[in-house]
Amino acid sequence: MTPNWMNDVIATPRGFVNKAGKLVKAQRMTAKQCDEFNSRTKEPEVETNPEPKTIVLEIKDETPIGGGEEIQVKEEPKVVYLSESELKKLSKAKLEEYGRSIGVELDRRQTKANMIKSLLSAISNK
Repeated sequence: MTPNWMNDVIATPRGFVNKAGKLVKAQRMTAKQCDEFNSRTKEPEVETNPEPKTIVLEIKDETPIGGGEEIQVKEEPKVVYLSESELKKLSKAKLEEYGRSIGVELDRRQTKANMIKSLLSAISNK
């Protein structure tokens, strides 16, 4: 037997609420418990024998993918390593530019001699 106050209430996850939306009794409930109290039993819809779906693609244009053009692969330029005497002839800005071309980041605030040492050590490691 249910109490009188439960005659006109709806179960929600936060508790029992009357028709006006006012919380009558605070009580945590799961969605399943709410559905059972509110007499809402939902059976999952399951397809007994689903048929596989087929997709048909119509290709109207018969040109090959890529527009039928030949793809030309560009060769990477060969890296040219400069000798110490050639590096000494370059300015600090040119040393920095050369360093970037071979994958070495230099700091122009360094002295020219230190920049050359960094370049030579990076070249000898490669």
